Amino acid sequence: MTASSAEGGFLIANEFAAVEVHPDTAANGPRLHVRDIETGAEIFLDPLDLASLCLAGPRERATWLRSAAYEAADARHAAPSRTRSTRHENTGET
Repeated sequence: MTASSAEGGFLIANEFAAVEVHPDTAANGPRLHVRDIETGAEIFLDPLDLASLCLAGPRERATWLRSAAYEAADARHAAPSRTRSTRHENTGET
């Protein structure tokens, strides 16, 4: 795992993921800004969000894994997707 400081925040990385973590005080209260380096996806976590992460058990946290390595494995075990019909219920038109 790698952790390095960058402009008041941190870059945290390992072989599965890399994220930038910065404190954010621009909102109504303090929160943590986390950005995924690979995708650019980001989230702002307030103290309640962070406390909830601490209280979640290992099984619950395992369902949150969505890094590229885990998504590929998940896709191999996923059920075939169902396509939605474009047929309009009331008119019978497609």
